[in-house]
Amino acid sequence: MEAEKLQKKLQKQIAKLRKEKNLTQEELAYKVGITPKALSDIENNRRNVSFKTFIKICIALDVKIALEKE
Repeated sequence: MEAEKLQKKLQKQIAKLRKEKNLTQEELAYKVGITPKALSDIENNRRNVSFKTFIKICIALDVKIALEKE
């Protein structure tokens, strides 16, 4: 259950960060190499994002990933 909550939170953050960078879904999707529909589905939790795609999104948004133990 915790993994699902974390995934949903991360996917919502993608939309927030994209908007902060003034990128459309089409622009970000192009940078990542996915369709705008796929990105929309990811942002709206209708599709699970693969780790590889998540990393590509982070790179396109210039976001650093930090893993911390709670």
